[in-house]
Amino acid sequence: MSSPNQSTPRNAKNERYDKLWEKTVEKVKKDEREENEIKHVYHQKGRKVPSLLESYAAATKKQKHAPKEKIVLTKTIEAVESGSDSINVIEEMDFTMGLSSLIYAFAKVRQTIRRGGVRNSWWNPFAGRTQIPNSDLIIRKCNDGEGGGDVCNTRIPAEDISKVLTPETMKLYANDLEIANELNVYAIRQMKQYGQDAYLWEFDDKFANSQLVYGVTVNRRLKRVTVIFRGSVVSRDWLTNIQIFLKPMKIPEAVNPNILYGDRKIRVHTGFKKYLLDDIVENKATDVNNAERIEALEKKKYGQILKHLSDIYDYEVDGVKVHKDFKLYVTGHSLGAALSTLLAFRLAGSNGMIKRNIPFPLTCISYASPYVGDRNFSKAFEELERQGRLRHIRVTNENDVVPVAPPGGYVHTGLNIHFLRGSKRTNMGEPPFVSSYGNQAHSWLSQFPWAVGTHFLTRYWSRGQNVKEWYMAQNMKTKSSEQH
Repeated sequence: MSSPNQSTPRNAKNERYDKLWEKTVEKVKKDEREENEIKHVYHQKGRKVPSLLESYAAATKKQKHAPKEKIVLTKTIEAVESGSDSINVIEEMDFTMGLSSLIYAFAKVRQTIRRGGVRNSWWNPFAGRTQIPNSDLIIRKCNDGEGGGDVCNTRIPAEDISKVLTPETMKLYANDLEIANELNVYAIRQMKQYGQDAYLWEFDDKFANSQLVYGVTVNRRLKRVTVIFRGSVVSRDWLTNIQIFLKPMKIPEAVNPNILYGDRKIRVHTGFKKYLLDDIVENKATDVNNAERIEALEKKKYGQILKHLSDIYDYEVDGVKVHKDFKLYVTGHSLGAALSTLLAFRLAGSNGMIKRNIPFPLTCISYASPYVGDRNFSKAFEELERQGRLRHIRVTNENDVVPVAPPGGYVHTGLNIHFLRGSKRTNMGEPPFVSSYGNQAHSWLSQFPWAVGTHFLTRYWSRGQNVKEWYMAQNMKTKSSEQH
């Protein structure tokens, strides 16, 4: 077996990765400098920096939303970008897109470690393997001997993860763009800065070939808890995607059935529901203290995630709940985006969230999500937004066909930010995206010509950077006029 320091034969690709790292880090530093300059000018004038959606509204000066959507859209924007509980959409997209990408890389690296390292040759089985340095930091033995030697409720600091996902490790995957890409460089750099202030509370990939993969992170510096779902990788994921028939699910406790249409049933994608909720029996017991119900629930993925969240928000040091005021986020890409939408809906609609000390509103930021439910699902989702329990930013790409699939009876949810192709609009000063509520304007035809590459998270990142550049340019113009 090769030593961790053995050089790989892919020197040209290693050099390319070094340049990628340097280029990405330099760009991040430049963006940070410009952001600080803009904030400084606005703060000197006693004014708030315009948000992305405010800049978009000022640039378009058009009302693109139907009157019936105005109230929810306004409330969604207010919940997202104004008031005491606001978030910065640009920063949030950078942060959650990074996590949504890292979960692919982290799961693959752990799988590589279990197999003994990276193969030195794909055609020669006798060429040996190169070990991943510091692998014991992310694959730990359970104290009680359970879990097959994987992480057993052991928090892994971001600092330790960054010692494994180093540039040297990434070079071992020089041919794998799912790992060696600009977005992961950005995410790893950010993670390294958090050090001991952020950690992976739980990462479930024990049965990655047959069950969904998710992670739960805690960031003390940003005061947030984030649940991340991995997208489609193994055959079980793809089998889940094609189970497109709509299946009824329980109406959330916080939603009045009388607001729903027709037979007043909420229907969602069969595959997504099975994968996350695993056909949870919606039994008559509603008391969260019912021991039997809790035991049954915790055998399901949804129940496991709920237990992790309860443990996080109940965690005490010297009698003080450490994470009491931390905000809750859910994110993911593709299949992971659909699962994050369904989890957010289920959690936000449960009164048990309050009993478990989990705070509202819950924020879901999804990337390339397919449809999840029918019009009653969308209606109930909208009601939870009105109540301030839930907010959803759904990011899509022009020419990505996945967000307009599957066909037949489905309706989207949330505030949509739709990235447009090309940087020409940015150079001309036009917004390189459109924003709408529900995004029913996009269809199979409007997304044509379909391009597989537009579905990749790296393409979302590059177009997201176009949006960021446009937004920064808008504010730099204002900054210049303010200074003069």
